[in-house]
Amino acid sequence: MDMPPDDQGTISLWAQFREWAHRKKAFKKIALWLTIASVIIGLTTFALITLRVPIMGGDTTIKTLLTMCLICLVALAGLIFYRLIRVIMLTRRQGRGKSALHLRMVSVFSLLAVAPTVVVALFAGLFFYLGVQSWFSDRVQKVVTCLISLLMRNLTHAR
Repeated sequence: MDMPPDDQGTISLWAQFREWAHRKKAFKKIALWLTIASVIIGLTTFALITLRVPIMGGDTTIKTLLTMCLICLVALAGLIFYRLIRVIMLTRRQGRGKSALHLRMVSVFSLLAVAPTVVVALFAGLFFYLGVQSWFSDRVQKVVTCLISLLMRNLTHAR
């Protein structure tokens, strides 16, 4: 890969980094390690939540694991997006970009496939969070307490 020099005849630091990463296949290795880390962290979090293993830190540990998994997945998505943009730009530079209609159709259908999934996931998470919050609200707690006292009164009255 030849890197074009800038105005002063030097090569930018970013271009040098890209050249080094390409030679060492760093992006593939980083993507592999991010994938492995995401799977391990995800399985650990799943095991801690479902098996109800007593852990130090309690909820803080689980929140930290979930955050670490999210960071790994976002970094992996960034690498994939960077790679996709790079392939598209190389294709256009090499003159094979004549199939622009095909590229646009693939892009639009990809967005149409991914967008509903993301929207459903966001709304499902929000709905679940708000639903659980409503179960433990003050009004529900007050109603449950009143029902218990009413049942106890009826029970003592029936005897």
